[in-house]
Amino acid sequence: MDKKENKNNISFIWLRFIPVLVVIFILVSILSAGPFSKERATTYKNHYNPAYDFTLEPENKIDIVCIGSSNMFTAFSPAYIYENYGYTACDIGMSYQTPVRSYSFLTEFLKTQNPKLLILDTDMLYDQFPTAEGIEEIDAKGEKNTYEVLREKQETLFSGISDARFTDIIGSNFSMFQLNDHWKHWRDFLPKAFISSYTDEVDYPCEHGFKYRDEVVVAKKSKLFTETDKLEEIDYEYMIYYQKIIDLCKEKGIEVWLVEMPTVRSWSTQRHNAVDVIAAENNIEFIDFNYLYKDIKLNLKKDFFDGKNHLNYRGAKKVSKYLGEKISAEGMLTDHRGDEEYAFFEESVTEFKTKYGIK
Repeated sequence: MDKKENKNNISFIWLRFIPVLVVIFILVSILSAGPFSKERATTYKNHYNPAYDFTLEPENKIDIVCIGSSNMFTAFSPAYIYENYGYTACDIGMSYQTPVRSYSFLTEFLKTQNPKLLILDTDMLYDQFPTAEGIEEIDAKGEKNTYEVLREKQETLFSGISDARFTDIIGSNFSMFQLNDHWKHWRDFLPKAFISSYTDEVDYPCEHGFKYRDEVVVAKKSKLFTETDKLEEIDYEYMIYYQKIIDLCKEKGIEVWLVEMPTVRSWSTQRHNAVDVIAAENNIEFIDFNYLYKDIKLNLKKDFFDGKNHLNYRGAKKVSKYLGEKISAEGMLTDHRGDEEYAFFEESVTEFKTKYGIK
């Protein structure tokens, strides 16, 4: 067999595979839009369930949306905000959430909601925990913009895509692969007529994406905050999607606050400095709670549930109060308490407090 014939055989084999690939793509797309849709994620007990609580919120009723990783959704309580200020809010996030996934969540959220404020997590800009010895630093250079400062070492946009990044992109666009344990719930895929116990009632999550924890683990003071004007480099692709989030909000008239929640493990001065540059270039607010421990009276011995970078409810109330007071002082939102159109939030606050024994 000569080379030309062999090449033709290979081409023929690939041509035979094309229809198969097309069928698979169509099938995956249909399943991702149907039984494995993001909306159905809330009906199952799985790792991603709380992240999709926002799909159950009544249309155009959310004032504040918080998007980020676990640092965020354990520190900002929508129930506390509504009870004390009358603003509706929800958290959208999952552990180790990236800017890629966050952008996907935001675009999905904006299909049914028109918030006035986005509280955007900054912790998700970094994959790894910082260390005192091994931190990657670069000098801040005032004459350069953020992208040049934070990416001097990289030469091309797609110099490499990690397995995690690839999974993130696929999971965001084809939820079937993200919610791949749904086959266990085969009854839910059957038509209503075949299921006598089927109900159209929707059980609105009283947490609105928030993760309640009441455990207490003593945290030690971080040694990662030192006097320096250096920045820690941010992955360029992460920076691209982070900027896309900010730009989309500007386009929609949504105010953006960049927020780093209290942590003794996942943040540093170098990371703070990097985000400070992003905030300045975009002319937006940056709140780093790691510099506000005294202001919010955060107690390292009582306010963390893991002793590292996640607050318990005692700590979450302090963060939520600070943000609630700041929002209230700026007069950007309306107090909905007592408004019949927002009765669902009144009810969810009562349910939340009852569920977790909060007085």
